[in-house]
Amino acid sequence: MKVLMKTKSKLYYAITILVILMSIVACKTPQATMPKDTLKDSLPPLSKDSSVTISPAWREFFQDPMLQKLIETALQNNQDLKITLQELAIAKSAINANKLLSYLLLQQILVREFLKLAATQQKELVMLAQR
Repeated sequence: MKVLMKTKSKLYYAITILVILMSIVACKTPQATMPKDTLKDSLPPLSKDSSVTISPAWREFFQDPMLQKLIETALQNNQDLKITLQELAIAKSAINANKLLSYLLLQQILVREFLKLAATQQKELVMLAQR
């Protein structure tokens, strides 16, 4: 009977280890593979200068005048692009407002500290005058 219990115990132990190992192996995530991007190689090279817009590049890439006209119309009527440009303008205004606000707060702190220093010096002068 004792031998049977030891055998069962070893069997449960082996099954437990097997289940744990299978769980660990099952949790492994597959590695992502990226397909080769061939479109990037076919596009004309862009200038490193950030002031140059991308507009001429697409005109050179797409030679069909009708397609160029459609793209221009789409760019002019692109609501997402207009919204993004407005959001950029709002963000720039917020940055400028924050710069101004921080400048004003810094100025206020400096004035307050200057007034504290002046009041302290005035008290010291009054104390010296009373002696």
